[in-house]
Amino acid sequence: MRRTVFILGAGFNADVPSKLRASYPLVKDLGELCFQNTGSISPLESSPSIESRFQAEIEQGNRAPIDRLLELIIDADMHCAPPMKTDSLYSAFFEWSSQSPILTFNYDGLAETIALKLRQWRPRDGFGLEVEESLHPNTPAEHLANLTKISSREILHLHGSLYIMAVTRSGGTKFLFDPHTATAPCFFPFQQPPGAFGPRVVFPHERVISPVPDKAEGLNEP
Repeated sequence: MRRTVFILGAGFNADVPSKLRASYPLVKDLGELCFQNTGSISPLESSPSIESRFQAEIEQGNRAPIDRLLELIIDADMHCAPPMKTDSLYSAFFEWSSQSPILTFNYDGLAETIALKLRQWRPRDGFGLEVEESLHPNTPAEHLANLTKISSREILHLHGSLYIMAVTRSGGTKFLFDPHTATAPCFFPFQQPPGAFGPRVVFPHERVISPVPDKAEGLNEP
């Protein structure tokens, strides 16, 4: 059976309204949002792209710019994504394409927030790999009834996701769904898993894969 696959880029979130001073950051604004007052080491004119500037800071031991970016994204997911669950162009798109896998270059959880509400997705099988999930112990029965048992679509994050935590144990590495807060309206009724506490937890800034700014020779031509 053939299925249409949708690819989401940085502009997908551009029309999400701001809420409580939170908004999804756009590439054109990252220089001001992430590099001012963060102890930036690399001058703007020395970096061919915003990705390479983030990478230069990380290589110099300054994680403040990338941490600021992740803070902005998580804040937007907490405040801006929930209203998009219903009666929006975003929810209409997800309803129309309910069986289609999504490939996304974004780190945020907007797609998962909407697909979860529409009973198309859940963490344990919706990321394209086995992910351990944990439900809040006081979840009302009606919320449990609204959870799909099996995801009807996968949402694959090509550059990584803020919400997949890798935990290394003696038996190997397992992946956990980490919504960062048990009261997050976008991912309720899921909460931070008990297994998140222990040796070698991968922190949020290590859960994203910086885009490679320098493509192989011959592939960086328009």
